[in-house]
Amino acid sequence: MVSINEELKATEAAMAVLSPNANSNATIKVLREAKYVAALGMTTLPSDKLLNDARHAVVIILSDLVKALETDPAAQQEKINKAKEAIRNLEWALKATLELRLRNLAEG
Repeated sequence: MVSINEELKATEAAMAVLSPNANSNATIKVLREAKYVAALGMTTLPSDKLLNDARHAVVIILSDLVKALETDPAAQQEKINKAKEAIRNLEWALKATLELRLRNLAEG
């Protein structure tokens, strides 16, 4: 099982390795991990639709990007940009979920 904090760390790591030259084996490994953690979060963590939709987008887009990076070392910038957008959306949703949970804990 994965926690929201672990999922947030994986998405932040994925964002950090995305660049126009994102074709190394290390980059692919980080992207695969972020994809795996997002998929695991969909299946093991109780969440709302917004968060699961963001996770699903990351899984689909990172799958496409990893495939492109493995077959064409000069991945198209468009795929990298889509991945960044999906990761930003998931990161936002994860942070909002954490904040909401903390607020609920504080209230009672």
